[in-house]
Amino acid sequence: MVSVIANEVIRVETGRSLTRSTKDLRAYDYFLRGLYYHKTSNLDCLNHTKSMQQFKKAIELDSQFVRARVWYCCARFASWDKLTK
Repeated sequence: MVSVIANEVIRVETGRSLTRSTKDLRAYDYFLRGLYYHKTSNLDCLNHTKSMQQFKKAIELDSQFVRARVWYCCARFASWDKLTK
């Protein structure tokens, strides 16, 4: 029973943390720029690097900005994936 409750708490808290945004508008601006570069990385392979830089700046401004951290990981994986093909 305890494991069922623990799993439910983890699921709920994970969902809440992923939807948490930032109150720092500069961090959010860097986050949006990172998304733009990540989404347009098929047009220019340097955009992967640019997106990671923007996400990293957002994280530096707000270390609790989970969405920026998740997208930084996605961008990093995508750039690594392109290099290995």
